[in-house]
Amino acid sequence: MGSASMEKKLIFSFIIFISLNVSNFAQKMYNENKSRLETIKLELEKKNSELKEYNQKYEKLLIDMQKLKSNEKNISEKRKNITLMMEKIKKEMDEVRNKYNMLKESYTKLQNEINNDITSLYLSKFSISYFYRTDKIIVDMIKRNMIINKSTYAKAINNKSEIFSKNLTKLSINREKYSKEINIASKNLEENRKELKKNEKELYLTDAKLKELQSEIEELNRTARNLSNLIKKIEKTAPYKTNTTLSINLEKKSLPWPMDGVVVKKFGKEYIDKLKTWVINDGIKIKSDNADSVRAVMSGKVVYSGEFRGFGNLVIIDHGENIFSTYGFLNQIYVSNAEDVAAGVVIGKPGTDPRDLSLKGNVLYFEIRKGEAAVDPLDYLR
Repeated sequence: MGSASMEKKLIFSFIIFISLNVSNFAQKMYNENKSRLETIKLELEKKNSELKEYNQKYEKLLIDMQKLKSNEKNISEKRKNITLMMEKIKKEMDEVRNKYNMLKESYTKLQNEINNDITSLYLSKFSISYFYRTDKIIVDMIKRNMIINKSTYAKAINNKSEIFSKNLTKLSINREKYSKEINIASKNLEENRKELKKNEKELYLTDAKLKELQSEIEELNRTARNLSNLIKKIEKTAPYKTNTTLSINLEKKSLPWPMDGVVVKKFGKEYIDKLKTWVINDGIKIKSDNADSVRAVMSGKVVYSGEFRGFGNLVIIDHGENIFSTYGFLNQIYVSNAEDVAAGVVIGKPGTDPRDLSLKGNVLYFEIRKGEAAVDPLDYLR
């Protein structure tokens, strides 16, 4: 009976021990995921605000492009009208120039005739005598009248030529004016087309950004829903209490690295320019071109082994005293839930960051926690 009683006490103690561990783990998972859910909600709020701004920008670009297209049509029409006016002026100038040349030619010819007539009349005076014939006097009178008429006609031609010359000058001035206007219109058209091309490119980029933001928001919404469901599940299946103790019974710079490599993402607050928001990194990211294994930094028990959205394959090890280490982005997992592992044991193979595919090579996400509170792993890795 004494032995049976002792066995029952041991079984009861073991059940209590398991219950406390489950409770601690449930507490840790609940608070951790609730914290991440709040971060995701903040990101969603920022993303929705950014999406609204890009939608407004998109609408404005569409309006601006419509104006530019309308301007291009108006400028093209104006240039067409100016071109027609210049063609008309050129035709008028050709006609006026031809008439002007004909008048100048007629004027020159008439002036020569007048000069010849005057000379002939002047020379005939020397042959006049008292007995000069009457018919000769009549001829001279006719010549004088012809000279007068020709002079009058020549003067009229000259006046007409001056009018044509002024018209020609006026047409030349108008042609110069329209030539400048068509040059200005052509320049405006070229600038308008450049602006239109620039807006088309910006519209394309804005559209691409809108699609990217919508995709990111959808992914954040999915992650938020999954975390909410997990938190609800933990709330229903396990009792927990908030642990506010931040002290951790670990010596600084005492732990081996889980993987050889360089730190590409540090612990703590970080501004993400692409998302236009601040995020809290609960752990670090380690990248390596050569390392192909991930090792446990301390001995302990595996309390989570499997896939988790946003972190790929994930392993969480309980090291006792409410200290946990987390290993994410694993390509392969070599340990199972409830398995005891020793320090330095290979627990998996590093993979890629599903949220940042620009990181080439093998990447590991690593956390150290005291209950729900994350601490900077670099303080404890040697």
